[in-house]
This record gives sequence, C-alpha cells and structure tokens, in this order.
Amino acid sequence: MSKYILAIAIAAGAGVAYMKLGPPSERARVQRFVKELSGQLPRAMGPMVTMTRIELEDKTLKSWYAVDATFETDAATTAAVRQALLKQACADSKFRDILARGYAFDNFVDVNTPHGPGQFHILVASGDCV
Repeated sequence: MSKYILAIAIAAGAGVAYMKLGPPSERARVQRFVKELSGQLPRAMGPMVTMTRIELEDKTLKSWYAVDATFETDAATTAAVRQALLKQACADSKFRDILARGYAFDNFVDVNTPHGPGQFHILVASGDCV
C-alpha cells in the first residue's frame, strides 16, 4: 500500500510542475516556473514525501524527492512504484499533453532501505502514457 502512496505523492509533484507548462513562449514559461518553484523548496507533497529540488534540462523536468519511509529499491519495487505513478499521472489530460509536446519528467526519489540510503529513478517520457 505504501508504494501507491509514494507514487501518488510523486505524481502530485509532477502535477505541480505540469500545471504551468505550455505556450506562449513555452521555454520561457517553463524556466520561470522552475525558478519560482525552486524558491519554494523544500515542499511537502504528502505525509511522507518532500520535493527537494527541481531543474530544467532541455525538455526534461528533473525533480528530486526525499521520502520519510523505508523501501526496498529492487527492480520489482521500482517497477511497482513506476506503474502506480504512471497510472496516477497518465490519467490526467494536462500531463499527457505536456508529454505530447516533447517534455519528459525525470524523478529521483531518495529513500531509506533496510540496508542504508537508496534511490528510485523514474523517467516518464512521451509514449509512456498509452
């Protein structure tokens, strides 16, 4: 269950990002948004997820999160978190529209594991929402 809460919180972070993207002067708007949001960080995205950093690199919006919970970062758990994130995010037409414009969302999620620090890396790109 906590995998789904994590994915929803990350999707909320992506939601904060895609709400302001789009023409006119798309690139300038995105850059301005990233600068504004950066000034508001760290920002709680849910009871256990905090967005800590955001950057724009070409047409990739990179976001970093810290999670106050323990997860395994094995392939199966990462796949489950990614699927839950895609289900949540791709249900939104605005998110799909931004992906269709060629943007990608690259998420880096720092978590505690039973063995020490770990990280999920989840890229959502055009074609991921079908």
